[in-house]
Amino acid sequence: MENEQMAGILEGKGFRFLIGIIILLIFFGKKLVMLATDWMWFRSVGYESIFEITLATKIILFSTAFILTALFCWANARYALKHSGTRNSGKIARSVWIVFSLLIAFFMSSAWKSIL
Repeated sequence: MENEQMAGILEGKGFRFLIGIIILLIFFGKKLVMLATDWMWFRSVGYESIFEITLATKIILFSTAFILTALFCWANARYALKHSGTRNSGKIARSVWIVFSLLIAFFMSSAWKSIL
């Protein structure tokens, strides 16, 4: 009985969600700690407004780069799949353009010093 319940948990969506959260924490845990440390330091020296401006700039750059890159890659993938002559579901293409867009967005948001 207990083994059946454990097997059900390991095969369910909840387990995949948990694994996804763990992977996200592994990749973004350091960034979150650095963000919290920067916020506490800027607050302690009285420069919270500087921290807010840099954070807002990073968020705006990331969002803009992601949206523009995602739209460009989506349009290209859609065109390529439409004219390829194969019956492909496009799941791989969708994954590729989302990951590529995220990488470009992270790269662009790291260039915030050039913008300010």
